[in-house]
Amino acid sequence: GRSLVYPRGKVLGGCTSVNGMIYMRGQAADYDGWRQMGNVGWGWDDVLPYFLKSEDHHGGKTRLHGSGGEWKVARQRLSWPILNTVQDAA
Repeated sequence: GRSLVYPRGKVLGGCTSVNGMIYMRGQAADYDGWRQMGNVGWGWDDVLPYFLKSEDHHGGKTRLHGSGGEWKVARQRLSWPILNTVQDAA
């Protein structure tokens, strides 16, 4: 069979020691669900301003992305044909 090179964390803490530097927010409905469970201040409308303030998005400031923040958000640089196929199918 085919083998793939995939970094593994062979240290104390295991694979959690490998940081892929991936930035991804949760779905708005997840945050709203937390608010509905009684977690005041954790709804999507509550947390979005903090995301906007924290981001420095490659595309600049929009309704859903911020600019000038501490988190540099860039486009994905890795390109595998299978990833492109999955993205195109979405």
